[in-house]
Amino acid sequence: MKMFYIEHKTPYLYVDCETTGLKPGTDEVLSISVIDQTGKIAFNSLIRPERRKKWVEAQNINHISPEMVRDAPTYRDVVPQLQRIFRGAHIVTYNLEFDYKFLHEAMCTASSFHCCMKAYAKFQKEIDPYRGTYRWHKLTAAYDNLFHNTFNAHDSLADVQATLRVWNRIMHDYKVR
Repeated sequence: MKMFYIEHKTPYLYVDCETTGLKPGTDEVLSISVIDQTGKIAFNSLIRPERRKKWVEAQNINHISPEMVRDAPTYRDVVPQLQRIFRGAHIVTYNLEFDYKFLHEAMCTASSFHCCMKAYAKFQKEIDPYRGTYRWHKLTAAYDNLFHNTFNAHDSLADVQATLRVWNRIMHDYKVR
C-alpha cells in the first residue's frame, strides 16, 4: 500500500488505524486511513513500527506482516502531515478511546472528536447491565445490523469506510452527541 494524501475540503474526517497490539506505549501503529465526508481518501498508508519487529497475534487479525511495512514510513514520519490534515477538523472514529491512544500526537490539531461506537450504542438503546450505560457493539456487528452486509474488517481503509456509513446512517435518523 502506497501512502496517499490529498487536501480535505469537508470539516468531518473519519479515521482508523491498525496496530501491533492493544497496548499504547508497547504496541505501535501499522496502518492509518483517513477519509472525508464524501468518502474521498485524505490519507492511507502502511506504517513501519520503530520498536516492534514481530506481531504474530495482531498479524493473524489484520494480516499486516513485517515484510509489508518494511519500506513504509514510520508514525513519526507522518505525524506532521496528519496534523495538517486534521487541523480544525471534526474527527470521527469507531472506537475513539483506542484510536486516540495511538494517534494523539497526530490528532492534536483537530477541533473535536466523536466516537461512532458510543453513538451507535446510544442509537441501539441496548443497556449493558455491567456498565450501566448503552452496550457497545463491534463495527462489524453495527455494519451488519444497519446494512445486512459484511466488509473486510481489520483493514484500516475498509474499517474507516464502514465507520463513515454507520455514522451517516445513525446521524440521518437523529443527532447523537
